[in-house]
Amino acid sequence: MRAGGREAAVVRRAVSSMLSCSWRRSVASNSYDKAAVSHAASVQTDMYRVKGYEFVEGFRVLGPGAALGRLKATLSIYGLLGATAVSCVTYYLTTRSYDLTTDPDPYSKTRLQYFASDYAVLQNRWTGNRRVVTVGDDDTNEDATKKEKQVELGESSIVTKRLRANWLLYKVRLYLHVTDSTVVVDLGADLDPYRFAVKRRQRSVTTSERAMGVGKSPTVRVFFRSRLRPVVMRNEYQKGSLPVYERTLETVTREVFEEKYRHAIVSRAALPLNPAFAEELLRSGELNGKGMSWTDVVADASAFVAEVQQRVEKKLADQVILLHVDMKVF
Repeated sequence: MRAGGREAAVVRRAVSSMLSCSWRRSVASNSYDKAAVSHAASVQTDMYRVKGYEFVEGFRVLGPGAALGRLKATLSIYGLLGATAVSCVTYYLTTRSYDLTTDPDPYSKTRLQYFASDYAVLQNRWTGNRRVVTVGDDDTNEDATKKEKQVELGESSIVTKRLRANWLLYKVRLYLHVTDSTVVVDLGADLDPYRFAVKRRQRSVTTSERAMGVGKSPTVRVFFRSRLRPVVMRNEYQKGSLPVYERTLETVTREVFEEKYRHAIVSRAALPLNPAFAEELLRSGELNGKGMSWTDVVADASAFVAEVQQRVEKKLADQVILLHVDMKVF
């Protein structure tokens, strides 16, 4: 029994010594690994001067394919952010503000003089679609209670609307307030009987014939009354395109009257004439407008006004918004 106890004690001592040696070796191995890793990190820091040189470290650890893919993703994100920032700055710098107001008086802004506008047309540069922005009676009367209070308190009831538009996307045309125009066109010279003759008769008019009114053109004055919106001109002229409209109206009136006068003279011929023959007779004076008056040339005044208005709108296009045209003959 004593011999068996001694053998068991010897075995326990041997196992204990073996376990302690294994633990010491494990601790020594871990310490060596930690020292190696610390040495590698210090070497890497000394090599690249920055701890965690991500691209080279990723290139070494993950391989060239994964590292380049990571670089592409990073560059894509930065590129997207940069493009977004540039787009926002460009949109901000190219956006302009316009004030639409019902105040008819001009107002100063910096060194330039601007004139009141209450009507704007926005046209999309890419699609061509148009949108009208106006400060009219509908906008003015949206809040009737508020207006009544303003009148009671003596406050101004002028309405102002701020319009913002980007000139890269929209073309903006501002129009002045509704304006009344009066134009008088003297068509006495255009109603000359020999209006289309190249050479007048060589015989001069005698005193008796002059007293009887021979050789005189009838006096015809056409009075136009128009209501329109002129476009705001770049030179900031107070009347906008109103003078252009008035000159165009006079020119178009003379053109339309000349066409109708020529047709009325040719229609007086006994037989239908070839256009070339009719032109020669007009140039020679054989066909003339003796005894013709305004009513002989223009049978329908409303049709004449409609034709003049249509041609004026076609010539001026967006320079004016023609609301109404009325004509009287004196």
